[in-house]
Amino acid sequence: MSTVVVKRSPRREGPDVPEDEVELAEPPVLGEPATADFGSVLAYLPMGLGAVAIVLMFSASRGGPTTYMMSGMMGVAMVSMSVSQLGRNGADRRRRMRAERRDYLRYLAQQRRLATQAATAQRAAVTWDNPAPDDLLTLALGPRVWERRPGHDDFARVRVGVGTRKAALEFLPPRTRPVEDLEPLSAISLRRFTKTHQTVTGLPIPVSLQRFTSVEFAGDGASVLELMRAMVAQLAVFHSPDELRIAVLADAAGRAEWDWVKWLPHNAHPQDQDAAGPVRVAAEDLDALMELLGPDVRDRPDHDPESSPSTAEPFVVVIAQGVRIPASSRLLGAGVRGLVVLDATGAMHGGRDVLRLTVRDGEVEYPSGEDTLSAEADTLSPLRAEMLARTMAPMRTGSGLDLAPDAFAAPLTCFHRRVRLEGAAAPGSLGVGPCLRTMASTPDAPSTPVMTGIDAS
Repeated sequence: MSTVVVKRSPRREGPDVPEDEVELAEPPVLGEPATADFGSVLAYLPMGLGAVAIVLMFSASRGGPTTYMMSGMMGVAMVSMSVSQLGRNGADRRRRMRAERRDYLRYLAQQRRLATQAATAQRAAVTWDNPAPDDLLTLALGPRVWERRPGHDDFARVRVGVGTRKAALEFLPPRTRPVEDLEPLSAISLRRFTKTHQTVTGLPIPVSLQRFTSVEFAGDGASVLELMRAMVAQLAVFHSPDELRIAVLADAAGRAEWDWVKWLPHNAHPQDQDAAGPVRVAAEDLDALMELLGPDVRDRPDHDPESSPSTAEPFVVVIAQGVRIPASSRLLGAGVRGLVVLDATGAMHGGRDVLRLTVRDGEVEYPSGEDTLSAEADTLSPLRAEMLARTMAPMRTGSGLDLAPDAFAAPLTCFHRRVRLEGAAAPGSLGVGPCLRTMASTPDAPSTPVMTGIDAS
């Protein structure tokens, strides 16, 4: 198998999260109903007196039926004018309220478009750092592979599903008068708006593994394994094997389930070799596993969530299935600094620094403060997991190459000799194939050729 050296460039920044606060405008207030006062009476008094005067004028004069009809019609007209003026103030108030309501609902519609755009931007920003499991294979072949460093806030952070989170763009409700004084439809629309846009749906739910000594899984066994595969795959894609290692503690059935992990460079022992290459960090017994991890892990102090991993002290993820970890073990007690157990053994001990995830019916339940929330659980099939692991199998960091100093001495000497003997005018035309074939007979030659296949710059 050829070795692919991954050149880790500075991390690429994703979209920005639109964090901001918007104070909403106050809804319109109901107008005060018109009341009859002395000023209103004085405004209508001339019309009333005019009507009476016209009636008296025509009644006092001698006239025929036409005269009486004219006087009656004029009296009715004056009375109608007075009545219409009495209802005019109420109609104006209702017309003004309808206009204010229409303007406020139009304002809320504009804010709703702003909230939708902010939710889309927030979803894109959070998904950039917490992609879906189906996208991990593409990321493993691109420049973002192993982009997280120990100094990053999201080191050893994985998503467990997709759910509802607080909106980054916060809409602050206005200070209003008592509800009974507000226009009803506008007040109801404001309350629904603020309640709806407090949260954003469809956001990845990340979990920081550095905070816990172990993550215990409960619920449906098949769903638990699908979620665990997705979590391990995320760790492998975003973290370098120099800074994060993956170990397997499982019985025969569990070893078959997690056999694909052997292809990951994170599961290779940093020093020990066997006939097939680096020894894989996998065992069926806890003592044997700790022996494989070595004193660099066994002698670490107790769990410290504030510790920072490094190449000298890489973060260790232990996948446990089918093997009961003794209750007296540090892994289930005070924990080990820079080590977390993904516990699918069914031994649910709980504890202060233990995260419990319950997976059933496609949902994962996780604690959030005093509450228990749920999200749509991530899944990754065994086939996709093995495809990803085999794709990453040849990948190594530059520090992972351990070549003997004289490994290329013989072919280089051969090439220089050919240049001197056959002419230096066009050394590129000589060809290096015959010289490179001398590498096979060199005692210190590397067991596999080295290619630079991924450039993350």
